[in-house]
Amino acid sequence: RKPSLVRRLAGPGRNSAVCMLLSLLLVAASNDDAACAAMGRPIRWGIMGSGLISSDFVGALKALPADEAEVIAVGARSLEAAQAFATSLGVPKAHAGYEALASDPDVDVVYVGTVAQTHADCARIALAAGKPVLVEKPLAMNGEEAAELVALAKSRGLFLLEGMWTRFFPAVVKARELLEAGAIGEGV
Repeated sequence: RKPSLVRRLAGPGRNSAVCMLLSLLLVAASNDDAACAAMGRPIRWGIMGSGLISSDFVGALKALPADEAEVIAVGARSLEAAQAFATSLGVPKAHAGYEALASDPDVDVVYVGTVAQTHADCARIALAAGKPVLVEKPLAMNGEEAAELVALAKSRGLFLLEGMWTRFFPAVVKARELLEAGAIGEGV
């Protein structure tokens, strides 16, 4: 929907899989060009979890232009952990608990970077609060949980994505192009 944004984020010098994934999520979170222009501000991210993967994700978001993405808040199991994370990465707000983060009116979209066993519960909290969600892999621990999350997102009209960024690796992109062109046979 916003090809110029995708091209800009994935262009020369910005060839990382993370930036491509973020560009697609920014497009989905903003709904369309008119909504993005009407906002007149960057997409404001809330981070669920204060571990290494969340720290890495915040670093990737901060590599984007400031007018496109901003990390506004972090929520962790304890206020102390959230505050330590926020202080170390320059995140303005820290919340004790995931519900507090999800209900923060300044958060536009939530990234779930908690331990795998809590991904579905955390995504459910964010979706119930009306937030689009990017969940670090795995989305859920089983098919039933995943189907429940998809149904909840659909019923609320919200974006839900598992962070399976390998689809943007240059080798995978090239393989898809070759398959589509019939250069290496038919896909099964």
